[in-house]
Amino acid sequence: MPQETLTVMLLGPKIMVGKLLPGWWLCTSIDNAFGLGAVTRVDYGAWASSIGLVALFGVAFICLGLALGRIRRTRPSPSSPSATQSAG
Repeated sequence: MPQETLTVMLLGPKIMVGKLLPGWWLCTSIDNAFGLGAVTRVDYGAWASSIGLVALFGVAFICLGLALGRIRRTRPSPSSPSATQSAG
């Protein structure tokens, strides 16, 4: 199998996984704001939608952190020190 074919075959799944991460959308918003890369002109609508997705990732990460913190606080493991419990 030629190297070019293998590269193209591996690129598809990497791009698909990359679109699930906030870094992809941040880079896309920068490209849209400045007209860089594959974008030939400044596209404010695409920039706003990409920034909106990055903001949604931020909200999702904050909610996930708050939920996991609450679970950890309400259900301490037997090996956790007693110093993590509330003093009040």
